Amino acid sequence: MKFRFLALLIVFIAAGCATTPAENTESTEQTESTDENVESTESAEAEAEFGPATYECKSGTIIKTTPAGEETISLEMGSDTNTLTLAVSASGARYVGDGLVWWTKGSGVGSEGTLFFDDVGNTGDIIESCVQTTIVE
Repeated sequence: MKFRFLALLIVFIAAGCATTPAENTESTEQTESTDENVESTESAEAEAEFGPATYECKSGTIIKTTPAGEETISLEMGSDTNTLTLAVSASGARYVGDGLVWWTKGSGVGSEGTLFFDDVGNTGDIIESCVQTTIVE
């Protein structure tokens, strides 16, 4: 009698273990699929909003930005034009190149843009603090 009980107990435990991973795998696949859809939607929305823009700075300087590729922008300030490349950022969009860092937070008219000196891969002193005034169509 004890042998039958132990045998049945082992069978039930083994059966329970066999079904649990399949359920977890399905749940994980659904979560990953949802995460990919959210990322794709966010990328599409960001691309739709991103275009040429004009910023007015506290000093009166006007900065114009124009997409110059998938991950680059052309930044025009006065007679100078610089090409900057997208860099990792915890928030906002940060572009670096030519000894400069252009960091924007928000999108559309009223969003902030700050131009910094590039301090060997780090954000250095502020050159200009600006606000987006127009979206160029």
